[in-house]
Amino acid sequence: MNVSDLSKLKKWILLRGNNFEPITKIKTRNENIEIIYDQTIHNTSKYDPNVVVVRRGTNFYIHHTKLDGIPIHQKDIVLILQTLDRNVMTEIKLTPDSRKDRGFEMNVEKINEKSILVKITVHIDCGIGLYSLFWVNMHEKFTFRNSVYVIFNPFQHDDDVFNPDPLIISQHLIGEGIKIYTGSLNCHKPINYLLDQVKVKF
Repeated sequence: MNVSDLSKLKKWILLRGNNFEPITKIKTRNENIEIIYDQTIHNTSKYDPNVVVVRRGTNFYIHHTKLDGIPIHQKDIVLILQTLDRNVMTEIKLTPDSRKDRGFEMNVEKINEKSILVKITVHIDCGIGLYSLFWVNMHEKFTFRNSVYVIFNPFQHDDDVFNPDPLIISQHLIGEGIKIYTGSLNCHKPINYLLDQVKVKF
């Protein structure tokens, strides 16, 4: 995707009320794929920039451009999300025609012969945790893999952990550390606890 195409795509998303920056991308001889998400608006800018961190109740985009002249067909695109919970693997398969599945939903925003832009909605009831994301073109047997962290959203009214107090949010979410007290009611002491950000081993 050249600078002109990226500028047009950015303008198109901005007109729909969303800012974005491509935070994860892969480019091969035949493919250009970007995961697009605004870290600032969704308060995830302090996380590792190489990790896709999304809050429940938000969305992100995947933009796939073909560089070899072979057209993209909507029916060939599948998004697979896998997560491990208590040694049990859960797999979610999304297609452009599928409905919401376990908190995720995929909708095609733009498509032509050279590229496709899809919006992935992470609903407020989505399970938190680490997901492996696989973007698959079934026709060409091409797979793009990445990792996505889904986290709570205290800024969203519908999230169970919503908190309107900016001081509490600042202390517990944006701050680098908090104090945890240990001991009993009559005899206790504070321990500085660093709120380490997400680190993923790929």
